Formats: sequence, structure tokens, C-alpha cells
Amino acid sequence: MAGRPASSVSTVARRASCALALLPSPRSLCRCRCARSAPPRQAGRPPSRPRRTPPQPAYLAAACCPPRQCSSASRDLRPARPRGAPVPPAAATMKIEKANAGHLTNFEVLDFLRTRGAKTDPMGCLGAVAASECKVYEFLLKTPACNQTKESVSEFAKRCEGFKLTHAEKQNIINWRPSSVPDVFSMVEECEKRFSRDEHGVICKPDERVKEILNLIDEVLPPAPTEPEDEVMEDA
Repeated sequence: MAGRPASSVSTVARRASCALALLPSPRSLCRCRCARSAPPRQAGRPPSRPRRTPPQPAYLAAACCPPRQCSSASRDLRPARPRGAPVPPAAATMKIEKANAGHLTNFEVLDFLRTRGAKTDPMGCLGAVAASECKVYEFLLKTPACNQTKESVSEFAKRCEGFKLTHAEKQNIINWRPSSVPDVFSMVEECEKRFSRDEHGVICKPDERVKEILNLIDEVLPPAPTEPEDEVMEDA
């Protein structure tokens, strides 16, 4: 550049400026691309500017947009059931009759586990019953529920109506089968006040009413299982 004359330098600069002027600008390139992708405009009609709408959230797009406009959002939507089509039988018959109907006695739980095939050995019922259910089954076999039947439980519930026991008190007596007066006093609230009169309203001693409950228990409910001698020696 140092050896070239000033006239040649100015000529090179002029040619470079002319070449840059011939190149299209980025804005014109963008307009050309948009014009190629846009649909053909009708003759005699001015071009309309597209409306700028804010982007919708995904949940609104899935609910409002048709599948062709919002394919990603409506990909997981199931087709609507046509009007008049029959309802599937599973959806028609599935209904909750009574939620939280009440607590179960130990006998009812034990009977349910027996129908499921529970055993004392968890390895013998793999796949059918969970290991925790086998432990519950093994525990209930050591309670008075193992010798009870549906008839004995229902008969006791009917014949103890004269004592005006609550549902929880009946359940405790059936589950644990008390055999002494202190046991009944620990399961029934306010025994002295509630058992001061008999079912006819005559004044009596609370211990006499408790003994009547114990006689009913011995008559209706089967005896509790006896503990093996080995376990008794270990506890001692």
C-alpha cells in the first residue's frame, strides 16, 4: 500500500463501496423469505396485517385449540364419546355405596385374610399375599378371633343390646373377650354410672351387670386360644 499511488487506493475503495451497495440488507432478506412462505394475495384486496396474540398456556391450548392447530397439546386427549353411545359396563357399575361404613373386627380381618390365602409362613404365599398381611394373619391366630364364627359374633351383637353398649365397646369385647370384671371396666366407659340400673330401670350394683356381660360372653363367644407352654416359660 505504501508503494501504490493515491489514485489507485481511491479506486479500490470506490469499487469496494459499490460492491457493498449491491448486497441485499438483512431486512430485505427477511421480507423475501416471508413473501415466499405467505399464501398468494387476492387481487384488488389490500394486504392485512396479522394480529399479534399473546401465547396461551399449555392447559388452555389443550382445552381450546383443535388438534390441527395444537397437535402437541392435544396428542394425549382421548376422542369424545359420541352422543347416544352406550356407557362402558365398568364405568356404569362402579359406585361407592357407603364411604367409611365402619371399623372391622379382628374376626372379619382374619376371615378376609383366609380367603386371600394367607399363611403363617410368608414364603409359602409369595405373590398372592403381602408379607405384612402374613404377619397380621399370624398375630390374629393368637387372639380370640381365631375360634370365632360369623354366627357367634352376630348373636353376641344382638343379645348385648340391653346393655346399651356403643359400637366401639362391642368391638373391643368381641376382639379381646374379657374374662374378668376389671377387664370389662377397662373396656366400657363409666361402668358404675351406666350399669347402676338394669334394662328395666331397677337400681342394681354395677358388678352384677358386668357379671351378666361375662356370662353372655362365656355362653356365646368361643374361648380364647391357650398359649403354648414354651411361650409361657419364656415370658416368665
